[in-house]
Amino acid sequence: PEVDQRRLDDRRSALDQSERRAGLRWAILLAGQDGSMIRDRLTRLRSSTERVSYVDRVLSAALRVAARPPEAPSYRRWHREVGGDRDDAYAVALALDAGLAAVVDEMESTRRELGAELEDFSLPLGGAEVMELLGVEEGPIVGEAMAHLEDLRMLHGPIDEEAARRYLTEWWESRSG
Repeated sequence: PEVDQRRLDDRRSALDQSERRAGLRWAILLAGQDGSMIRDRLTRLRSSTERVSYVDRVLSAALRVAARPPEAPSYRRWHREVGGDRDDAYAVALALDAGLAAVVDEMESTRRELGAELEDFSLPLGGAEVMELLGVEEGPIVGEAMAHLEDLRMLHGPIDEEAARRYLTEWWESRSG
């Protein structure tokens, strides 16, 4: 018999949602516990590594909602880390403290203000380009330079290649001089 692909896709989607909801329930139930204890409990319950990672990520993001990251730089970092689990992080935060509703609203306002810039956190230069620009070999300094660019991206939003080259040159000269 032929399988109706659409029905199969609907079932897969329903399974994905039920798995996600189960992870969300675990996140709410285990909130307030030490992170290593959460991972240990879920592992002993033979939860998948995906579920353990999801619960850890959502709980971490929910706790950061309470830290109130509505300013653009801190929101950019939070958004990059939470990814597509933003609404679940909000749900957990609100389950833990309904008083955070105003914070969630403020964070969503920040998200709308930042708009499309949150869709792509890539940097304008790669490691090879950084090595060429700074005249260095592969090594820890390249990682430091990339981390510096990433910090600038989080502070100021997207940066173009020209600005990235200028920032890195200034950074390198301040280190060398």
